[in-house]
Parts: sequence; structure tokens; C-alpha cells
Amino acid sequence: MQDSFTEVQHRSWFSRVGQSLKNLLIGLLLLIIAFPLLFWNEGRAVHRSKTLKEGQGVVVTIAANNTSPEHDGALVHMTGTATTEETLTDSVFGVSVRSALKLRRTVEVYQWQEHAEESRTTKAGGGEEVTTTYSYDKAWSPTLTSSKQFKKPEGHTNPERKPFPNQTQPAGNVTIGSYKLTDTLLAKVNPFTPIPLTEMMLENLSTDLVARTHLEDSRFYIGQNPSAPDIGDARVWFESVPPTEISLVSKRIGTTFEPWTSRYGTLELLQLGQQDAATMFADARRSNTLWTWLIRLGGFLLMALGFKVLLEPLAVLADVIPFLGTVLRAGTGFVSLLVAFVLSIVTIAFAWIVYRPLLGIALLVLAGGGWVAGMSAAKKRSAGSSGAPPPPPHPPS
Repeated sequence: MQDSFTEVQHRSWFSRVGQSLKNLLIGLLLLIIAFPLLFWNEGRAVHRSKTLKEGQGVVVTIAANNTSPEHDGALVHMTGTATTEETLTDSVFGVSVRSALKLRRTVEVYQWQEHAEESRTTKAGGGEEVTTTYSYDKAWSPTLTSSKQFKKPEGHTNPERKPFPNQTQPAGNVTIGSYKLTDTLLAKVNPFTPIPLTEMMLENLSTDLVARTHLEDSRFYIGQNPSAPDIGDARVWFESVPPTEISLVSKRIGTTFEPWTSRYGTLELLQLGQQDAATMFADARRSNTLWTWLIRLGGFLLMALGFKVLLEPLAVLADVIPFLGTVLRAGTGFVSLLVAFVLSIVTIAFAWIVYRPLLGIALLVLAGGGWVAGMSAAKKRSAGSSGAPPPPPHPPS
């Protein structure tokens, strides 16, 4: 039997107009965010590119056991195995792993989840019928969902807290050769592998915990019956990061590191495996390009959505005749995309004038020249079509 219910709401044309006018502030806020985001992104991309170029020009590759003072304070590249002599132990479940860089505990809770499907129908006169179907099912999730926000919390109550939190425990002293990794560098080393749990590990649990814990698929199951879980039951598993070969680029300070600072920003790179300096810088440039285009796309979409929200009252007004509202809504959507596209390019061009003057000015001159040429051609065509007609041919003699 499906656990769901449907809610139907009727909204008058006047209430819809009022709500669309209230949403104008949201549209303005989206535009206020979009323009600075696009402008800032160009500066970020340029500064990152210059930092990488400057860094690649001065980086020095050294061995992981080379502690010669001549490279102290320099930007260095090295490869080696990140290792530790520590033993990490989970304080609750007693799971231990030796020489692990990190120990991670993940706790999933069996809980209710709500899904909503909505459909809208515009009526003659501008009113709207909103039909929403809410459905509920049970699922495992490492993130706790508050049932207080459900449309129908009755009968779908989730626990307010997890029995145990998710936790990642890093080793305190991780080294590569003769150097100690900083917390910032260690945070980038994440090749987690599962830790197989055994029945013997149940003996490490407290008396209260072992009475309600089972071993299921190499996980601790906290509850009565793993085959028929109840809301609030939990599954716990562990992963660790073993000694791992890494490559890094950072500023050497004694026998540790810190981010290297250029005139345009800071630099610190880390990759898994054995990578030479040229490859690491090439990958960093590709990453910078990817992020630049993703943020450009995000700024453009924010701007388009902002204009769409600002124009929405026109479509709602036209919904008095539903067909007209549908047509106008499609038109405002197209206009929003077009205006956002043009203004995004203009914003980026102005940013280039600040951060890439030659390129920015050249683009604006090119755009202006194209505009003038287009207007001139249009005027010539207009003059040719509206001028005096040619004289009639002479009659034959």
C-alpha cells in the first residue's frame, strides 16, 4: 500500500499577482549576486593563471629526504609516500588501524523521507490550481532528515539525533620522507578504503552497545533485526587511508610546508601518485579553466533567473487568458536568457579591461566596430529601398 496523499490548493489571480510582485526583491537579489560574481571570477581566473605561471617558473624539484638549507623558503616539488607510525582508534567502537593516515566512521540511520510532485493548472480568469502529491518511504541515509518539516509528520517521525556522529580522525604526524605534512595538505589525501569488520570486534564494544549490535555485511548494525529494520536503527562502517604515494608543490619551511605566496595569490598543490611538476601545473591550469567556465555558467544562470523573476508579473497578468499567459511566459523566458547572455558578456568584457586590458579593449573595439558596420549596412539598405524610383524607359521611336 502506497503511503501518500494529495493536496489541492486554489490561488486567485489577485494573490498570484501579489506574490509575483513580492518576488521582485528575489529577482533583484539574484542580479545583485550575479554581476559581482561574474566580475570577481575573471579576476580570480587571471590571478590564478599568473600565480601558476610564476610558480612554475621558480619551482625546484627535490628529493623527499633532502633537507639541505639552500632550498629553505623556496617553492619545491617532491614525490614520496605519506606515512605515519600512529595507530588510530575509534573511541566508541574500538576499531583500530595501524599506520593509517585517517580513520573515518560513517553512520547511516533508517528514516522516513518525503517526496513531493507538483503540477499547476492555470484557469480562465488567471486563477491557478496547484496539485501536490506527497509520498513517504523509508531509506538509509548518513544525513538525518527532520520530520518536523514534513507536510504530514504524523506517522512519519524521525529521530532527532543520530546515535553516533560521523567522524574523521586524522593522524597527528604524517610525513613524506623527512618532512611533516600540514593539516591542509593532509586534508587533500583521501583514498579511503573499507575496513573489514569481524565478530571479534564486537568484543570491544561496551556491554550496553554489544547487546543491540550485530555484524551485517562488514558493518555494525545497531537495532533488533537487520532483516526488518525499524526507524532509528543505525548502520556503522569504517574506512581508512593507508600510506599513500603523493606529489606536492609547496613552500618549504624547515622540515614542513606552507602555501607559497606570489604577487597574485597563494599556491599549494597535491596529487595522488607520482607526478612531475610540469604535469601538476598543467592539471592546475585545466582545473582553473574548468572552474572559470563553471562560475561563468552559474553567474549567467543566476542573471537569467533574476530577469525571469522580474518579468514574471507580466505573465501572471496575462494569465487572465491562459493561452496568452503561456505564450508571454515563453517569451519572457527567451528574453531573460538573451538579456542575461548579453549582459554577462558585457560584464566579463569590463572585467577583462580591469584584469586583461589589451584583450578587453580589443574585444570592445571589435564589438563596437561590428555594431557600427551593421548599422551602416542597415542604413544603406534602407536608403536603397526608400529612394526615388528609377526613371521609366524611353518609349520606342
